[in-house]
Amino acid sequence: MSPLDAWTAELSKNFGLRAQNDWAKAISAVLSRSNAERSLAHPEDTRDRERVLEDIARRITVGETHFFRHHEQLARAVESLFERSVKESRRVHVWCAGCSSGEEPYSVAMLLHRRLLRRLPETVDIFATDLNPDAIERAKQATYTTWSFRGTPSWALNHFVPDAGRTLRLATPEVQRSVRFETGSCQAKGPAFRAQSLDLILFRNVAIYFEPRAVTALYGEFFRVLREGALLGLGPSDPRPPDAQFQFLGYHDHAPLYERRRSEGAPPRPTPPRFQAASFARPAKAAEATPAPAVYVPSASSERRSAETRRSEPARLSIRPLAPNGLETAQAHADRGETESALRVARSLAENEPGSGMAQRLLGQIELELGRPGDAVAALRQSVFLDPEAALARCFYAVALKECGEPAQALHQLEIVEGQLSRRPAGDLLEDGETRVSELALTAAFLRGEWR
Repeated sequence: MSPLDAWTAELSKNFGLRAQNDWAKAISAVLSRSNAERSLAHPEDTRDRERVLEDIARRITVGETHFFRHHEQLARAVESLFERSVKESRRVHVWCAGCSSGEEPYSVAMLLHRRLLRRLPETVDIFATDLNPDAIERAKQATYTTWSFRGTPSWALNHFVPDAGRTLRLATPEVQRSVRFETGSCQAKGPAFRAQSLDLILFRNVAIYFEPRAVTALYGEFFRVLREGALLGLGPSDPRPPDAQFQFLGYHDHAPLYERRRSEGAPPRPTPPRFQAASFARPAKAAEATPAPAVYVPSASSERRSAETRRSEPARLSIRPLAPNGLETAQAHADRGETESALRVARSLAENEPGSGMAQRLLGQIELELGRPGDAVAALRQSVFLDPEAALARCFYAVALKECGEPAQALHQLEIVEGQLSRRPAGDLLEDGETRVSELALTAAFLRGEWR
């Protein structure tokens, strides 16, 4: 067996990872500058062996993530955590397994911070692990570039301040203190938890990189360490856990949530009703409700409508970065200082990365929230100029134009959006990493019908 094949087998044995085509290049690079062959020949030299494995792990792990990825799934999981903490008067415990550079655990902490404020660190303990030591170090530093904010609601920017260079730094002490980071594999960290000691495990978009046997073993370990009724959050393409251990609750932002079933021998519990997180996520629509667009951008005029008028209309869902539900919208508008703070951070992003259409889009969205359509037009026009194919930014641009009293130009931009979307598969994700082509197409058609 060649050293390349031997280390590939070692990675699968130790971490349960499924071999990928790009491993050969990464492993060869490590072997070319280390005594890895000697480490294999002398297994008793565990320090050398672990160092080589760590070096390879740096190169083969996938670090694709951003804040509030699969936002609705996170929101529903967080609501469950809050309810458990209140009802049982205790601290709740979370494991983010495969956390990459920390955006996921910090997103959970920021969502809980909205309810708990300074009580956050004493109410929740978030343990986050990843195989890549470089990713864990970045998570501890808590500084991020624009790319990490592509799915971020504007209120969350209040937790960051501009840092040196082109980055933002997390600056809310309670959020930082509630998260602990450690380097290590899921297989190594799982046994350290006591049985039925966790209230939530997030293992999202990680299982797809594991061998089937390793996934099965990990799901068994998750069942052991989760409390009865606790939640397991997976990614859209991750393998489904065993039905005997986990009950499927539903998809949220296309990402599934499961509930840990009661242990064998325990009295059965009735199937729970559809899981709703009214304080954080969108309410479930009644079966007979009129279909509504999946994305809706509230305008200044729509905010002035009476409550009675709004109740008589089809339910409309807000686009995620503009605030995912009514509670967050109310908080953002009630606490204008918070939104102004988010605006300062967004401006810093746009100034530090003038060539980033995404930064300009985020700035324009916040300007819309603040009722400044003129400023929103300027930012969103720049966003569309920088990335003409960014359909989501163009849709916001259309809304801003309409609010500025330019309906003809607004309709023209919507027509361009619909043309762009018609050439793409309905399931494709747009530039925020969350909204799908089919969702925005429905919104564009809805707005065009209202404006004509």
